[in-house]
Amino acid sequence: MRITYEKGWFWLLCPCGVAIARLDQLAARTGYRVDAFCQELEITGRCLQKIFNRDLGLTPSCWLDWQQMVAARRLLVDGWKPGEVARLLGLAHHASFTRKFLRIHGVPPAVFVSMFAALGGIRRDRHSAD
Repeated sequence: MRITYEKGWFWLLCPCGVAIARLDQLAARTGYRVDAFCQELEITGRCLQKIFNRDLGLTPSCWLDWQQMVAARRLLVDGWKPGEVARLLGLAHHASFTRKFLRIHGVPPAVFVSMFAALGGIRRDRHSAD
């Protein structure tokens, strides 16, 4: 297996070159967890690590964290509150979401929302999560 980037997406290809999965969709479906990701692909964690290191130069957990925070950024832009985003993405605590978002994006979620809103980019017309 190998990973390739085509048409704006990361794809997992089988040895014959046929696309098995779009990795961002697989990441969301497995809750951004390495063990569930491996189980879905029916490969070991070590095998997944070798594929990611070889093709992306990252560990699977780093890539999954990054994907989770890309999804978080999209939800924040769509008008979701940080606490709701943390819950939707399976993070147990708002504080752990804030730390992870800060580590990936360089600013806390509330600052990101403020900066993006100042540019007129936050959508306020979404329905409540409840």
